[in-house]
Amino acid sequence: MKQCLLGAGWIAAIVVGIASWVQMGNLRDQIVESDLEVVVPDEELSPLEEMNETFDALQIKLDETQKTVVDMEDEKRSMSDQLASLQAELENLKAVAIGDEPDPEAENQRRKEESKQGMMQAQAAAITEMTYSRMFSDLQLDADVETDVTDVLVAGMVEKIAVTQKALKSGDIPASQVFADMEALKTNAHDQLREFLDPATHDKIVSYDADGDRRQLEGTLAPQLATYSSGLTPENKEIVMQLSLDVFDQHQQQFYQSDKMFNLYENADWQINAMDDILGQLNEQLDVQQLGEVERWFNIGKTQMEALKKR
Repeated sequence: MKQCLLGAGWIAAIVVGIASWVQMGNLRDQIVESDLEVVVPDEELSPLEEMNETFDALQIKLDETQKTVVDMEDEKRSMSDQLASLQAELENLKAVAIGDEPDPEAENQRRKEESKQGMMQAQAAAITEMTYSRMFSDLQLDADVETDVTDVLVAGMVEKIAVTQKALKSGDIPASQVFADMEALKTNAHDQLREFLDPATHDKIVSYDADGDRRQLEGTLAPQLATYSSGLTPENKEIVMQLSLDVFDQHQQQFYQSDKMFNLYENADWQINAMDDILGQLNEQLDVQQLGEVERWFNIGKTQMEALKKR
């Protein structure tokens, strides 16, 4: 669109300029030709009469030429005004064209934002599935109702992720403020669900959400425990899992109620402290070999957390 508009504007200006130049050239030729014309009388005249008549003829030609010059100047001014108008129109067309042409940096930023939103949506959907799959299994909702509920929960999760990402990027927002914002989003989601769910179903979801943070922890820790501490006995695996949930939940809630900044350093720090706390308690419950299974898991976690603290 930019090229078309600019082309049309330049063509219009050039056409007017050529027309003005041609017309002015023609008028100049007419003046020169007028100056060169000689009146030849039918009868031979006396030198004085001939000079007088020639003078009169030249005076007429001079008057006509002066009038032509005046007309030409008027036309020139008119053409200049038209040219100025067309130039102004051209500038407007340029501005419109530039506005329609995507700015590379802005376009790149838009694509990054779309990609970021897509990742957040996918992440939110995965967390929602992990957190609420058991609830949906218990509720046995109709398919369309379950879809509506899921949409509300995923949308709320996207907003929660946005809150945490904003805080991490800023680095100077207290954890207590982040927690308050996320609780407000949870309340907002419950209010939306109330609009189309019966009271009993709504209350079950609210009750289920009461320990949602712990359930999310379980969904995160369980696969890690199975992968990195596979040598644990079934009994010890249950002990480690329950203790890890209790201690991680405790440290997380303490962090959320604190005035510490919600940044990478502090988020990593409370998790390292939780792992140290768990290992200290397990030291009295597990033998060396079984404790080593948990240490292998937590050593990997600590290494990752220490790396985050340095970012």
